[in-house]
Amino acid sequence: MKRQRKTQNISRSPSSSREPQADSVTSTLDIWLSRISHMSQFGLFALTIGVFYFTVIPLYKVATLEEGIARRELELNETNEKLKAATINLEFKERELYKRDRQELIEGIAYAAPFCSGLMEPPKTRIPENRNELGDSILKIDAAQCLRDRVEKSKSETVLSSTDNSHLKLTINNIAAKLEEAQKQALLDIKTLPERAKKDPSILAPKSFNEEHLDSLLNMLSPGFINDELSHQSAIDRTRTAITFDFADFVQKEISALRKIEWPDD
Repeated sequence: MKRQRKTQNISRSPSSSREPQADSVTSTLDIWLSRISHMSQFGLFALTIGVFYFTVIPLYKVATLEEGIARRELELNETNEKLKAATINLEFKERELYKRDRQELIEGIAYAAPFCSGLMEPPKTRIPENRNELGDSILKIDAAQCLRDRVEKSKSETVLSSTDNSHLKLTINNIAAKLEEAQKQALLDIKTLPERAKKDPSILAPKSFNEEHLDSLLNMLSPGFINDELSHQSAIDRTRTAITFDFADFVQKEISALRKIEWPDD
């Protein structure tokens, strides 16, 4: 009996020694599996954090930045529109101011018309001894040079643009050339009037109604006072005066026409 128990004890001892070893392996495996599980969870968490940090946050920042840029672009466009409108308005105001100054300049030049025509010359206190010089009180003024001097005094280059100033100078030169030609012709007509009247008396200016009435009255009061010679000389003087005033009227019209000058920049 003792031998059998001993044998049984001996036979049980290997299995009983293997059970703790199996439990130990299982426990170690469980520990490592648990650790691996925790590490996997931590890795997954870290991966999630990394993905969030490197993808979601940059995308959010980009979206926010794009939204900010779009808002700034909208504000910039609105500012540009306001600036453009203000610039256009300023240019319009400057253009209107320039046109006003330009017109005032032209008015100042055109104001010289009666002076350059000789009509503003103070009247003579005595009749010229040489009656052939009748009308020189007006025609003695160089109308073309008078106009050029007026333009020179106006300092147009400080008011006008280079294009407008060049156009004005060209227009003034054209008008001055016309005035010079007209003045030469008027002086020649006055000088040669007696000789031409002898050949063709019809060129003499007719009497006005008042002159006819005055001559009739003088003939009634003093018959024979107005003879043919006096009547002829009166007609010559009257014609010279008409030539002179025709020239003066021509000068005023030519210079006054500057008010309607067409500018190249308009």
